[in-house]
Amino acid sequence: MNLFQIDFIQGKTDAPDYNQIVHSLVDLATERKVITLAVSSDKLQGGSSFAREPKRLTFECFVDDWITEYIFSGDYEHERYISHYEIRAYRDDVLIFSGIIDTSNMSYNVAEEIVSFLCYDKIKLFSIYNDLQQFYSLSAGYQPWQILAYFAQKITQRIPISVPVSSSGFSVPESLIPVPDTVANSVRLQTIDISEMCTKPANAGGWTYSWDSGGYVSPKHGYRTQALANRMTYVMGHKKVVKGYFSEQIQPIYRATYKAVVVELYSGLSMVVKEYDFVSAWINDYAQIQGYDQDFAAFFTTNGQPANVLNNLSSPGVLNGTYFYSSYAENTELIPWVYGAWLPSYLHPGKLYETGMGTELTNCLKVLQAVLLLYNATLLVSTSGTVILKSKEQAVLTPIVIADAYVVHMARQRANAEVPDMSGLDVLCGDTAILQKLAKAYLMDFHAGKWKLTATIDRLERELVLGDYIKIKSITYCIVELRRDYVADDYKIIAWKVS
Repeated sequence: MNLFQIDFIQGKTDAPDYNQIVHSLVDLATERKVITLAVSSDKLQGGSSFAREPKRLTFECFVDDWITEYIFSGDYEHERYISHYEIRAYRDDVLIFSGIIDTSNMSYNVAEEIVSFLCYDKIKLFSIYNDLQQFYSLSAGYQPWQILAYFAQKITQRIPISVPVSSSGFSVPESLIPVPDTVANSVRLQTIDISEMCTKPANAGGWTYSWDSGGYVSPKHGYRTQALANRMTYVMGHKKVVKGYFSEQIQPIYRATYKAVVVELYSGLSMVVKEYDFVSAWINDYAQIQGYDQDFAAFFTTNGQPANVLNNLSSPGVLNGTYFYSSYAENTELIPWVYGAWLPSYLHPGKLYETGMGTELTNCLKVLQAVLLLYNATLLVSTSGTVILKSKEQAVLTPIVIADAYVVHMARQRANAEVPDMSGLDVLCGDTAILQKLAKAYLMDFHAGKWKLTATIDRLERELVLGDYIKIKSITYCIVELRRDYVADDYKIIAWKVS
């Protein structure tokens, strides 16, 4: 029949009639109330493979008393031109869209008394409220779905509106750094040069030099695991004391050298590096070295490490599937390196974790965009209005088999590769250079060289949704763009070849 129904729902959560139908436009076979209706394509990406656009619904109808009072008056709106009333659109009694009314983009033909509505799914709210900020402070960090949930909560605290969210379609993609054949080919966190402090002055001018037993034979180094905080910390400390003699009759002189490095790892492999370097003058009084030792120890405690940290380090360390090693080349350098899973289970957004000031607010939209970029994920909205965090790369392939008889048209061509801008990860705590490098390689590999299918599928008995895996002529594809033509009763899709 291709009959439409538009229900206007009270979306103001503190209203007595919240979630109730307050007005409806219902097509009948003999009378049309909805003059035109169109739904935009649903896309995994927008103008970029790494961006997302909200879905739009436009419809036209004749103006009635309810629309005049509750829509045109402007008295029943949240801020930023968001109507109190939301819409649910049905086609032949099947729900096809739920969303908000953008009153700033309405148009009214006075002569014909026809009004045009523009509606968006609730993904639009995240861009409307692109100025909201969050105090990200959970010591354990945030799982990706929590980033979405906290942003939605921020919006509902700003205006009385429901923003239901789900992560039922999300999983952390498999991401493995292989075990390197040599340390030289490993993913290094740092390269710490200790060669200078481990080199004695050359004997000259009657002076001879030796190492004093008050220093370390080799540096103390390894990892400190903070499992409850989902954090790993690399710590190294080295102390060398040189003793100089001019002759046995003259009191020896001493010079103490210290080096310390603390690498705090957030969001898996995002680093905050703190260093300590000290070289004393030549001294006669050996007792002064005790004061230098106290300053050396204070570096660790003032940077959040236990006083005895150097005596309680381990290597390797393991956290959330990532293996952390520390290699030492005698008197030359130390190299902390990693292999295993590199995508973090938890994120530490913002700068509070590194500054500890307690006043740092971070933009919610930027953090959400970082989640979508890092995990190769996107946002979808169900027809009932739930915002869904969804992985683009599915862990299990369960394709829907499309019979040849349903395929009206299909064509394949190479998709253009795109270089992602990884600077969006800078919103996370610390230096994200390693994360950016690994994520960029993963994303380019995922998108590069894809075969793109364009197809029209007719008379399909089951509903297709964005992200579905389909199989046509024994080849599996992932749907990345989907448009339902309700007049022709078919689907127009764009999909990536998977296998």
